[in-house]
Amino acid sequence: MTTHTQRRDGPAYSAESLSTPSPAGLHRSTTPSKFPPDMKTQSTESAVVTTNDVNDKCPHCGMTMSKWMPPDDSGWNPVYQYICFNDECPYYIQGWEWMLTHYEQKASYRHRFDPHTGDTGPLAVWSPNAHRGRIID
Repeated sequence: MTTHTQRRDGPAYSAESLSTPSPAGLHRSTTPSKFPPDMKTQSTESAVVTTNDVNDKCPHCGMTMSKWMPPDDSGWNPVYQYICFNDECPYYIQGWEWMLTHYEQKASYRHRFDPHTGDTGPLAVWSPNAHRGRIID
């Protein structure tokens, strides 16, 4: 079972990912980066969110999010999550500039919600079509 650590300045990471070197050029300094407030992983007070409590609307654009299956080796639960695939979502649009400014990376992120744990946070994307092949609904 994978354990997760919550960093003060960013999303939760699995123990395995903390020991894996980051891509070249991703971290430019020894001081922690300041993530935008939306990028911090959130969690509900209870550990499990029932299906009746699920809000499948993106908090950034209000569009209905898609059910999405994370890759088996992602460290997330091997059950579906909700992802906002709206290319007009301000969170996604602003993410391109934010990642370029802070990390010199041509990437963005989409809003992610795990209805089974209540976790929310970013899903990194490298193109508008990234991760769309894992949409299940």
